[in-house]
Amino acid sequence: MRLLAAVVTASLTAVLCCADPNAVRIDGSSTVYPITLAVAEQFGASNPSARIEVGVSGSSAGIRKLIAREIDLADSSRPLKEGEVKELAANGIEVIELPVAFDGITVFVNRKNTAVDHLTTRELKAIWEPESRIQTWAQVRKGWPDTPLALFGPGKDSGTMDYFTEAITGRSRAIRSDHTGSEDDNELVQGVVGSAGGLGYFGFAYYQENASMLRALPIDAGSGPVEPSLETIRNGSYRPLSRPLFIYVNAASLSRPVMVSFVQDYLRQAAKVCAAVGYVPLLDSDYELVRRRFAERVTGSVFATAKPGQSIDQVLAAGRPAAKPAAAAVAAAAAPPKPAPPAWKPSAKPEEIAVQVEALRSASLALARASLDPATPVEELDRREREVRSRSEWLKAQGAGAPRPPTVGDLQAGGVKP
Repeated sequence: MRLLAAVVTASLTAVLCCADPNAVRIDGSSTVYPITLAVAEQFGASNPSARIEVGVSGSSAGIRKLIAREIDLADSSRPLKEGEVKELAANGIEVIELPVAFDGITVFVNRKNTAVDHLTTRELKAIWEPESRIQTWAQVRKGWPDTPLALFGPGKDSGTMDYFTEAITGRSRAIRSDHTGSEDDNELVQGVVGSAGGLGYFGFAYYQENASMLRALPIDAGSGPVEPSLETIRNGSYRPLSRPLFIYVNAASLSRPVMVSFVQDYLRQAAKVCAAVGYVPLLDSDYELVRRRFAERVTGSVFATAKPGQSIDQVLAAGRPAAKPAAAAVAAAAAPPKPAPPAWKPSAKPEEIAVQVEALRSASLALARASLDPATPVEELDRREREVRSRSEWLKAQGAGAPRPPTVGDLQAGGVKP
């Protein structure tokens, strides 16, 4: 780590709510949690000084904590909502939206319930909509048993519930009140296992973990029943319950090198980790687009207005003009060019040295400010630092008639690598 960058990072970290430069604070979706936890464990093993906290309170709760600056990264099983985008902006928080995997919300029943072979989206709506009066399976479809329905689903802070209701009942959180909601997916499993007429839904990975106790129902969206699987979720044929999963990164937290390293590692490992914990990885080309989005520090949500059926690359490409680079990059682009440092003379008098020392101090401050700008290429920061160090060493050792040290430009012009 460069000395000046370390000083700047330490100073900025002291201002932020997190005083620990090695901390990474995460909370949010229970669906994304297994992916993030696996990445955090692997990252922690190779970075023992890092202190990573991974909580699981639901997508909405995690985003609220992001808005309140309580965490650095929010796991979410849904895109940001318009109101959340406005709250983030009002609090001066810029976030980088990064899709990391696909999931298919899986509708499941008790394994002993062999009569129910599949459900249509219309039947799902009739069961789950707020004004539903359906109380037995016989009311869902003629010929099914008169077994009482027992409904189980994610809690009010769940992004899975948001997405499910938008896709099935037509409006986020529009759902009947007489169901059991919980942020703990194990409670949903036990609820359906303990009820002959149980019906529930949650992420595909959790279903795979509990497939020996539950049975997934194929969903018919108009083209015939489709069972959730890695393939049907990836190709979008499991409609309308296939969806991307996200992490949202507070751009200000990236002033801490540990955060940059963690997110870079997350995006490098995502495909392998997703497959290991039961989710569907994005295409390699999609991960490349996501990594580029992070490298360029593009902030804002493009998935908040995405149309159903759009692929990851289509959304990122279509939303790119609307997304904006981080504020630091905008400020850097709008700022007038920095004046060149004063020319250095072959020799210097004491009073001239004082002027040059002040110029060097200004150059050091400029480098420190640039190190906070994520748009500044690393190569440029390295070049500036080498020149500052070179001139600093010359000032310390100079005497009457001492020549100025060569600048990086001099060396490059002479074909010498600094």
